[in-house]
Amino acid sequence: FLEDMIKGWLTVAGGFLIHIVLGSLYCWANLTSAITSRIRVYQPETTYNDTLIVFAAALAAQGLTIFLGGILGQKFGASFTCLIGGYTLVLGTFLSSIATSLEFLVFTDGILFGIGLGICYTSPISCAIRWLPTRKGLVTGIIVGGFGCGAFFFGNLATYLVNPNSEAVSKSGPNMRYYSYDSKVVERVPFMFQMLAVAYFISITLGCLLISEPPQLIEHQDVKQSRYQVTNTEDEEFASPGIEVMKKPTWGIELQESNKPSIVIEASPVVNPMTTKKDFTMAVFGHQNNNHGNYMKVDNDITILTDKELNISSKEMIELPLFWHITSCFVTTTVGGMYIAGTFKTFGQESFSDESFLASISSISAIFNAIGRIAWGFLADRIGPLRTLYILSLMFAVIMATYAMSPKLGELAFVIWTFAIFFFEGGNFVLYVPIMVQQFGSKYSASNYGLMFSVYSIFVVLNITVLSDFQFEFVLASRLMAMLTFVGFINLLFLGRRIALRKTTTDSKLSNCKLT
Repeated sequence: FLEDMIKGWLTVAGGFLIHIVLGSLYCWANLTSAITSRIRVYQPETTYNDTLIVFAAALAAQGLTIFLGGILGQKFGASFTCLIGGYTLVLGTFLSSIATSLEFLVFTDGILFGIGLGICYTSPISCAIRWLPTRKGLVTGIIVGGFGCGAFFFGNLATYLVNPNSEAVSKSGPNMRYYSYDSKVVERVPFMFQMLAVAYFISITLGCLLISEPPQLIEHQDVKQSRYQVTNTEDEEFASPGIEVMKKPTWGIELQESNKPSIVIEASPVVNPMTTKKDFTMAVFGHQNNNHGNYMKVDNDITILTDKELNISSKEMIELPLFWHITSCFVTTTVGGMYIAGTFKTFGQESFSDESFLASISSISAIFNAIGRIAWGFLADRIGPLRTLYILSLMFAVIMATYAMSPKLGELAFVIWTFAIFFFEGGNFVLYVPIMVQQFGSKYSASNYGLMFSVYSIFVVLNITVLSDFQFEFVLASRLMAMLTFVGFINLLFLGRRIALRKTTTDSKLSNCKLT
């Protein structure tokens, strides 16, 4: 048991190290001034709106490959999958050091970076959840908290490499709001990309070495496509043919509602049953089950851990209206925050001239992003991910609606609102994972979440592209994003009602199930 727990938390640590690298995507807001100014040396007409396509390309590539990453994780394991994706990201970062055109930068720092990000994203999360199934929210929060920390660690490193003297952008002339062509900041951009590539390589390699796959559990011959483990037993007479009795305690399970159980059967999240636990129990023991919260009682001394979940593949899932409803909630509550996270610094430059002040905000915001992911995940384990999303989305809509006025209230107000944006935005990437696992099972969770993320990424790119092409002012854009997030809140209320009705219908069918 202790060995398995250690391996589980080492996998979480490995996923954290990998996600730190992936989270350097958020460095764009902090580094866009230096990178755009570098491209302007070769293409003088390039603007911030033009280079925003690099950020959008990374998001698009991530969305198109995150589903592929889930499939690769199922076939080759999380460690090897992250190695492939991570080194693709490293290659893109290194090649960005020789970029002399926007088109080439879009390919290297946008497409290659995004492909690597997408391939790596879900596999360590899914693997860690299978190790520690009772801590889905916390495990997800810690790993994707690394994503939030990425901009802090690598943002500070990149700032030190490219602009150690906190040189400000030009305030007048043809390069107003950019660094001049002969600036030391512009000269250091290639060196910055090279050193980041080295740092990414080290973090990715260490992370992959820490990740291990959970053991495959024992297959029960009478239940097709199911694997189970019988544990904590002193009497083998209850084990039916095809079930091997294990003396070793099971991993990740804490029984809190059992009355002196002599047998505990876990339908493992490694490969959850295609049938309900009720059907499995009847097949093994021939008893009708009574549902008691998270556990099913069979006789007086047998307890069965249950979620009543089916494992639904991505191919099956896309045919279900529930999947599209959850995806629409994910899109509407998240895309607005992504827009503000990528543009807040250029907005702040209109009111504050201190470059070090804005760079510090950008770095520390990443810490709030990480803390938010862990905090929202912790809360979700206590009150449920859907209730947590109600709170998050409503408050987030209010924060975005008032964000544009924060500079008028002074530096402190701008800092507080910006930190809040990142704190709330990060929660979205934690809370939808357990919802997807609850509704569609954990066996295909990496590819299922990846599919939803792919749809989301398409809308993120469309949102950024439309707002950029039509030259929306930040004030108007931020308020539109707030309205969209509020629509997401309303949509979540309908989703909660839908899931509740679905659960009631399922319980009714199970209670009327007859033994054959």
